[in-house]
Amino acid sequence: MIRSILFLFLSLFLIYSCGEKANSQGDQQVNEPQGVPLNEFDDLMANIDMQLDSLVMVQSMIYTKGESTQLDITAYLDKNEAITKILEYYQDGETGMVSKKHFYFNGGAKYASRWVHEVRPDGGNPYYSEIVTFYDKNEKPTSSKERRADFEENLEQAIFESAKIAELKEDNALKALNQQDEYSITFQGFADAGQYSFLIVGADDPNGYTSSMSIQRNTPTLAKLKSMGEKALGLPLQISFERMVDGQGYEMQILLDCQILESSKK
Repeated sequence: MIRSILFLFLSLFLIYSCGEKANSQGDQQVNEPQGVPLNEFDDLMANIDMQLDSLVMVQSMIYTKGESTQLDITAYLDKNEAITKILEYYQDGETGMVSKKHFYFNGGAKYASRWVHEVRPDGGNPYYSEIVTFYDKNEKPTSSKERRADFEENLEQAIFESAKIAELKEDNALKALNQQDEYSITFQGFADAGQYSFLIVGADDPNGYTSSMSIQRNTPTLAKLKSMGEKALGLPLQISFERMVDGQGYEMQILLDCQILESSKK
């Protein structure tokens, strides 16, 4: 009788223990983060972002259009002057939405891009999206992943899920860095704001992008542009500048030098 009771007790104990173990494993599976696993490209991107302070930084001019549309490009170069990352910052003047596109390179070839932007769907709540896309050795996109959050600062805590491939091209950023096409530099006039005077440059298009440089000293070239009046509009220029941040955190572009390039314009 005692043996039967012990056998029944042990059987119940084993059944209870196995049930508890199964429940425990089931809970772990439910709570286990789901999503896209990390890969070697994620590590490369993270390493570059950690080393930005040690890389050579090259910046475009801050281009504006209308009242508040803005484009700003930053490139990071390694010791061999090869581009390792490009950041394209864009703010839409009509909506106020900001888009930040990150491009990552290795040996001159793009292997990843990261796009952080706000999304305002029709009939839905706005959210922030971060889409990472990976590319093969021929810079063809192979896969994308996305994570979302109510606020941009919460994206890092969100989990990546597989997403439709979203290819990003760096052509626009490179044109801005090289002052080409719609980002070319021609004389567009002068402007005064209080005690400051500015040289306005940009593409020879009334609806195009422009950029302003704070004039620190008068030069023969600036004097010539002023004397020419409207005839100087559209003349191609070669300028050098630097950025500085004042005590209030406002960033300004300081004109260092300006030269008129040869032009067929009369």
